[in-house]
Amino acid sequence: MKYGKITPEEAARLARVDKFRILGLTVSAVLIGGLYLYSHARTLAQQEELRSEAAEEAVETEPVVQRVLFDQPELLAKIEDATNTQQEFLESEPLQEVFSYARLQTRRALESEGMRTLNTEVSEELMADPAAHRLEPVLLRGQILEVSQRQSAGGSRPGWMGSVLTDDGSLGYFLVANAPKLRGAPDAPQSLRAGDFVRVDGLFHKIYRAPVPDAIGSEALQSASGPLILGFAATPSTPAVPDADEITEEWSRALLLGLDTVIDDEVARTFEKDAFDLQQWGLMAYAKLKGGETDWDAAAELDQEALTQIYESGEDFRGTPFRIPVSINLDTYSTIVEDNPLRLDRVTRGWIGNNNWKGAVKTIKWVGPFVRRDLVREQGLKGADDAHRYVEAKGYFFRNILFTNKLGEPRRSPVFVLHELEVFQLKGSNPVAPIAMVVVGATIVMVITIFLLLRADRRKSERLRVEMVRRRRKREGREATAV
Repeated sequence: MKYGKITPEEAARLARVDKFRILGLTVSAVLIGGLYLYSHARTLAQQEELRSEAAEEAVETEPVVQRVLFDQPELLAKIEDATNTQQEFLESEPLQEVFSYARLQTRRALESEGMRTLNTEVSEELMADPAAHRLEPVLLRGQILEVSQRQSAGGSRPGWMGSVLTDDGSLGYFLVANAPKLRGAPDAPQSLRAGDFVRVDGLFHKIYRAPVPDAIGSEALQSASGPLILGFAATPSTPAVPDADEITEEWSRALLLGLDTVIDDEVARTFEKDAFDLQQWGLMAYAKLKGGETDWDAAAELDQEALTQIYESGEDFRGTPFRIPVSINLDTYSTIVEDNPLRLDRVTRGWIGNNNWKGAVKTIKWVGPFVRRDLVREQGLKGADDAHRYVEAKGYFFRNILFTNKLGEPRRSPVFVLHELEVFQLKGSNPVAPIAMVVVGATIVMVITIFLLLRADRRKSERLRVEMVRRRRKREGREATAV
């Protein structure tokens, strides 16, 4: 390999250029890595800041329950209901023992055993072979046709016995130990009346036959047979929402009129958590059954201006549809619900935040008449690694609530009833992870390149030094010969 003549000054200059080039590459790699780490940390910090603005929700866990088996099966053999005459008679000893057993059963235990709702199909199955279904868990729900208090044989355990017309027109009977009290009046006596809507979670005892009115308040009675359900209590229920194709304009107008009675929480006036349950269930019914008919393209986007207006004057936007833009899924959880007109066992709730909401409202609470456990954010995954981090939704404003955020600070936030909630991802995938891999890969390549350049620079410098020493010695040899 031949080298051209080069002065020591030129060699020093080239060495300085190489050092500056290497230094520039090193600084660039550090800056790229630093910017990525800063951006990632800033994203997590913003997300945690939004999370702190939401309420600390106690997510319920489903306990493992198991029903204790009835330990007197010989008593069940004494129950007779093959004929109309047998159905009109309640055997005292089996009734007393089964009733005592049924009162101990909880709703969770009965649900874990596959409790079914009494309807025409279930009623026909029970009546076809009652002996094969003794003590099966059954949910009886509907409107009371007739009811009365009934004393036990000893007189120490009174109960309530009555007949119920279910949602689909089936007939059922119940015997319970407790009845509801007036809402908000804990000292009020228990009460059940004809026309009340109730729910009984209990056990099938036998086919029972008794005179029942043709309709609520009717004096005309006729004997009819139906399953008798024994349980701990009758709890309040509501009429079922009609099917989507049966919902009329009158029903929708009644829903809107019901929303007019809803009031926002204020500092000087707050309401109980369930104060407007019926109105919320009405709006959830509309969102579930009629939400597809809403012109969502014409609905306003929920931006900072809209949130400010809702915050300041919620009554002007009650039931108004909004499109919720791509936002951060702060929390999503599924909860068991009590009896409701949609006959749902669970709903999904959560909190959504958006870094573009810079005003007084930074987060919104939502509830949806659907079960989306797939949207529950995985524990331990934060920021870019969470596939369910971003969501977009369509929903209706319900009311503003006061709550305490996770930092213990008072806040006011709107509640929305959602028609739809979906995960948002670019091109159907999470783009952050590939970007992170590219950045890390580029940084590694730069480090390797810098290392190789440094080695090449050292080798080049060494060859240059050796060549300069050789030339100097050669020149000195020539000068010595000339002398």
